Amino acid sequence: MRCSLICSSPILLLVACGSGDGGTTGPPLGPSTGSIEVSVTTTGSDPDPDGYAVHLDGSASALVGATGSIMLTDVSAGSHSVSLNAVAANCSVTGDNPYTMSVTAGSTAQMSFTVSCLPAVGDLEVTATTNGDAIDPDGYTVVVDGTISQAIGVNGTATFSDTALGQHEVRLTGVADNCWVSGWNPRTVTVTFAQVTRTSFVVACRWFHGRIAYVSNRDGGQYDVFVMNADGSNPVNLTNHSAAEGDPAWSPDGTRIAFSSDRDGNSDIFVMQADGSNPINLTNHPAWDAGPAWSPDGTQIAFTSDRDGNDEIYVMQADGSNPINLTNHSAWDAGPAWSPDGTRIAFVTGRHGQANGEIYVMQADGSNPINLTNTPEGEWDFPAWSPDGTQIAFTSWRSGENNVEIYVMQADGSNQTKLTDLIGWPEQPTWSPDGSRIAFALWGAGNPEIYVMGTDGSNPANVTNHPAEDWDPAWSPEE
Repeated sequence: MRCSLICSSPILLLVACGSGDGGTTGPPLGPSTGSIEVSVTTTGSDPDPDGYAVHLDGSASALVGATGSIMLTDVSAGSHSVSLNAVAANCSVTGDNPYTMSVTAGSTAQMSFTVSCLPAVGDLEVTATTNGDAIDPDGYTVVVDGTISQAIGVNGTATFSDTALGQHEVRLTGVADNCWVSGWNPRTVTVTFAQVTRTSFVVACRWFHGRIAYVSNRDGGQYDVFVMNADGSNPVNLTNHSAAEGDPAWSPDGTRIAFSSDRDGNSDIFVMQADGSNPINLTNHPAWDAGPAWSPDGTQIAFTSDRDGNDEIYVMQADGSNPINLTNHSAWDAGPAWSPDGTRIAFVTGRHGQANGEIYVMQADGSNPINLTNTPEGEWDFPAWSPDGTQIAFTSWRSGENNVEIYVMQADGSNQTKLTDLIGWPEQPTWSPDGSRIAFALWGAGNPEIYVMGTDGSNPANVTNHPAEDWDPAWSPEE
């Protein structure tokens, strides 16, 4: 008999002995691996919907349902670590995890995991903080996902217990017209298991200080100059005349209002006391004069006139004397607005095409005109300087045909940003004296009304809300 060594691997060494005719002797070869059967049982009201991952010796091996079993095959004999992973936050494994066990070649070892799951919820805590004056007395309402709501005080907290895990939309509603929410509203928050998820809304309230002069036909159909408190209360007819009147403009000290009127047969610039008394015709010219704008020191009034054949920007003394043509251009120029420091005048012009208005700014003496906007759709209406002189609000058609919106830009024309996105045509912006709000007229959504909004376009509020036409607002200086 002869024997030979057969090496099937570096680890396994077999000795085969036999006779010359191929016969063999010795014990037969046996299995070198075993199996592990892993069972899982889950209890509780909110089991993990997608089951778990079973890891063998730290490596992913198979998936198993929340209640079920799997077989791990071809597991080498010896000691192994089995763990249950991808367990939801609201669930926990009872006992050892990972679990150490021994596998015998040719056998199936059995083991089980028990998982206990609590309700998959957390708490959502919403806080409101309000500052300013004229604070909303009845508080707000917090609405979660558009369906679940809870009242909250102006400086209070609302807790939504047992809120489902995941993302939720949270909105603060019931905010008064003179208040606005800082930051995103609504906003998205993520609720996590057994935690208190907190989000805070900061609300600023400000009574609309000062007064707003405007034009209305609510008294008999003729257009008169009215004045009201900036919240829309206490409207008073100042002119009460059968003629058409408009373009109110406050003197810097708030004691007088300039306006246009055709009571003397054609449109002239008048000035009256802030209570409507003592109206005086300043221009008294057979041409069309309109759109007055006071210089910041109150000594001059810029206006638009066609007395030299087409619309031009003029300036005169506050008593109407010494009118001077500042623009003197073949194209039309209109809508002067004096910068707060008195050095410049912004205006709208047809120099880029008669039907395509653009905003320009020039020195107060008419020199050095500079184009600030340049769009094919065109800008329109009087530009309006912010009280600090850093921005100019204006009306533009650039959002599309028949789509007028209010924009704001830096005083050099940069960073032109749309503020409104409303049904209708918002026009004629005017800043509050503290620079925190912008009033404007909204046309095309029923009768025109006066609205007030934040300087970022937020929270537009109708302050006239009258069946007559209300438009052409002018905010008074701080009183």
